[in-house]
Amino acid sequence: MNADLRNALHDLAEGQEFRPGPDAWDRGRRARRRSRIVAGAAALGVVAVVAGVGALVTGTPAGLAPADQDVVPGGAIPSRIEQVSDGLESETDLAIGRGSAAFVSAAGDPVVIGATDGKPHVLDLLDWARETPTLALSPDGLQLAWQPRISGDPVPKVALLDLVTGDVTQVQLGGGGEVVLRTLSWSPNSEHVAVLGHSITELGAGQDWFGRVDVSTATGALHAPLGVRVRQSGVSVSNDGALAVGTEAGRVVLEQAGSRRRLPRAEGFPGPFSPDGSQMAMQSSPGKASHTFDVVRQRVLEHPFPADTIPTAVSRPLGWLDNRLQLLLVTPTDGADAELVVTTPQVDEQSTWRRRVGSVDPDVADTLSLAVDLVPDLDGSSSQQLTHDFGEPEGTGERDISWMIGLGVAAAIAVLMGARRLWRWSRDRGL
Repeated sequence: MNADLRNALHDLAEGQEFRPGPDAWDRGRRARRRSRIVAGAAALGVVAVVAGVGALVTGTPAGLAPADQDVVPGGAIPSRIEQVSDGLESETDLAIGRGSAAFVSAAGDPVVIGATDGKPHVLDLLDWARETPTLALSPDGLQLAWQPRISGDPVPKVALLDLVTGDVTQVQLGGGGEVVLRTLSWSPNSEHVAVLGHSITELGAGQDWFGRVDVSTATGALHAPLGVRVRQSGVSVSNDGALAVGTEAGRVVLEQAGSRRRLPRAEGFPGPFSPDGSQMAMQSSPGKASHTFDVVRQRVLEHPFPADTIPTAVSRPLGWLDNRLQLLLVTPTDGADAELVVTTPQVDEQSTWRRRVGSVDPDVADTLSLAVDLVPDLDGSSSQQLTHDFGEPEGTGERDISWMIGLGVAAAIAVLMGARRLWRWSRDRGL
C-alpha cells in the first residue's frame, strides 16, 4: 500500500462516525441468552436421563418402602412367594427368627422366608441331602424339620432346627433300617412330625415305611409297613399323635393308640388334620374341587370351586386356620401361578371360599410349607389382608439392567440432537 492510499483511508475513517443499529444490542443479548438456554437444557436433559436410569438400576421401586422400614412385628406370610436366585449366599447362622414359608430352591437348597421382613434365607443345614431334599416348616413358624444325609449310619434321622436359637436336634427313627424320607408333615400344634419314606437296604429295597417324631421328647420311630410292596402316598399326624397314611390305590389307614383301621375310600391322599382332629384335609388329583375327610362321620366332604374362578387344578392343603377354615395351595394344570385359597370343607350357609390370598411361583409350589398360624383370624370383611406385601422380594432373581442402560444412552442422544436442532432453528430466525 502506497502513502497516498494510506492517507486517503485514514482521512475517510476520521470523517465517519460508527452508529450501530438500534436492535444490535438486543439481538446480541438474545443470541447469548439463547446459547445459554440451549446448552443448559441439554445439560439438564442429560443429567435427568442419567439420574433416571440410576434410580431404575439402584433405587427402591416407586411405592415401596425400603426393606428396613417394611417390618411386621408379629410376622406375616408374604403375598408373593417366588423362586430365589442362584447367587443368594447360604447362611451358617441359623438363628434367623420365626419363618413364614419354607421350600427347596431350584438349586436344591433349603430356603426359609423371614416372617417379620419377608427376606429369604438360604440355610446351610447340617448334612443337607440335596439329592433327596425333604423340608417342612412348623405351623407356628418356629421350627424346621429335614432329613440329614444318610452316610453309613443305618438308622435314619430327622433334624429339628429351632429358628430362634439356631439349635439343631437330631432324632433317630428306629425300626426301618436305612430309609430315605420323601414326606414330612407337622401336626397343627407343632408338636409332632409325621414321616413317610422307602427303604434302600438290599433286603427291603422299595418297601415303604411311615412313622412319627415327638418334638417335646425328641423321640421317634418308624411303624410296620401296611403290606409288602404297598406303595404309600401322603401322611399326616393329629395333635394327639394319631397317624393317617394313604396308598396309591386310594385307601387311607388311620393308626391311633396302637391300632389300625381302614377308612372308607377317600378322594385323594391324607393332608393336615384339623386342630380338634375331627377332619382331615385331602390332597386331591387335578379337578375343580377340594375335599376333606370327616373322621367322625366317616365320609368325604366336597367344596367345588365357584364357577368361572379357577380352572382344573391340583389342590394341596397347607394347614388349618381353625377347626373350620383351611388354607389350600391351588396349582392350575395350565402352568399358571399357584395361589393360596382359604375355604371351608363344604358349601353351606356359613361356608367361605376366598381366592388370591397369595400367589406362589409354580417352581416352589411342590415343596412349599407355610406357618399357617400367621394368618390372622377372619373379620368377615372381603377387604381384609390375610398376607403381607413386603415389596420386591430380595434375592428372587437378578434384574436385567442392560435395557435400562441402552434406553438411557438413546435418550441422552435424543436430548442433544433436539437441543442442536432448536439452536439452528432459532439462529435461522434471528431469535
